[in-house]
Amino acid sequence: MANWNEISTIIRLVRALLKDRLRTDGRDSYIFQGDAHFTLTEDYPSSSTIKVFKNGTLLTSGYSYNSSTNIVTVTAILSTSDIILITYSFYD
Repeated sequence: MANWNEISTIIRLVRALLKDRLRTDGRDSYIFQGDAHFTLTEDYPSSSTIKVFKNGTLLTSGYSYNSSTNIVTVTAILSTSDIILITYSFYD
């Protein structure tokens, strides 16, 4: 079985051949109104770059990302009108 460095290199080379570049300006903001599921506006985010902020404070836990649905679910306690900001890198 190939190690992770080899797989990562292959992925990077294929993306370069396809001109599939990583952009770092993914940014979505939401006002919480009872549904803690937030769909990202850009497809193909790099899940390791997703950062979730609640009212300007970075959440280090209390959220998850589902790559099949492109949805971030916040499990931290939210109150109506909390501002949720999600930043991420994505492949364009």
